[in-house]
Amino acid sequence: MKYILTTIIFLMSTSLYADLQYSKDGELLDPGMYWAIHAREELADIKEGKGNKDKFMNHLKVSASYGFKPAMISISAVYQNGDYGFEQNLPEAYAWWILSMGDVTEKHQENINKFKAAMTEEQNRKAERLIQEYSGFYSQDATIKKFERWFADATAVTGSRLGGDHSYLNLQVKTNGRTVSASEFYNRLNKIQEARFDDLYKVIPQEIQTKDDKKSKKELKN
Repeated sequence: MKYILTTIIFLMSTSLYADLQYSKDGELLDPGMYWAIHAREELADIKEGKGNKDKFMNHLKVSASYGFKPAMISISAVYQNGDYGFEQNLPEAYAWWILSMGDVTEKHQENINKFKAAMTEEQNRKAERLIQEYSGFYSQDATIKKFERWFADATAVTGSRLGGDHSYLNLQVKTNGRTVSASEFYNRLNKIQEARFDDLYKVIPQEIQTKDDKKSKKELKN
């Protein structure tokens, strides 16, 4: 009996450390959003002449690996125009653009055909090879599986210590220096999960326009 009471008291008072991603104010973040924020911060440094373009791209790709579609669109845009120290690479731009569409490419067939027409036959072949190469990490199915593993690990942070019965009692979760109740922690996790399959991860791919295209249209107007 003494052992049981000691165990209950321990469960009621213990603090757990979750090795997850947090905002600067201690808010639990979706991993795709977290790495996109890091990419944005690195980009700000690049614009000031002190950032690292490879680090910037790596942050975007980690974000994309969780299915964060805006990160995929951003990678595509970088390669469309050859921005931030990267050379223009239309096959790369096309591959990331297609990946950002997930499983709804049929809805954007007209724009897809226009993009293909803007590339040479060799570029089109390379683009298709890149899509096949990247699909293992960045396809709809692959990114959903990775996110689900993240979500399972996150929920197990407290659940495993409670035997998985979700009877939180007064359990506190220590998150990046901020202590919150287990119920608040799980509430935030659930919101992140809902957002993962909602508008946060949906994008509407537009017709591709490189800097040269925009320049030509501007000249025609003038």
